[in-house]
Amino acid sequence: MSYPKPDDLLTCPYNKAHQVERSRIQFHLEKCRKQHPNEQKIKCPFDATHVINRAELDACELEVAMTLSLANRRARAPTQRAAAPSEIMLGFV
Repeated sequence: MSYPKPDDLLTCPYNKAHQVERSRIQFHLEKCRKQHPNEQKIKCPFDATHVINRAELDACELEVAMTLSLANRRARAPTQRAAAPSEIMLGFV
């Protein structure tokens, strides 16, 4: 039996003692959610494996919006750089 690498383990938001493999986290979250019905936690609307406190939802939405905005700007950026004047003078372009 091989053990998961530490980078492949995630901490359960319901019980910090639970270390779960990344591939099993969704199943585990459902199980723990049922065992902790009084917790004030919700699923992030952008990522089913991200469970947060209700009070943190606005901050999460803002962070996702900023990340998406940055990704959109990067996607629209030109993929080729402009030639430097020295490259033009030397005939590399």
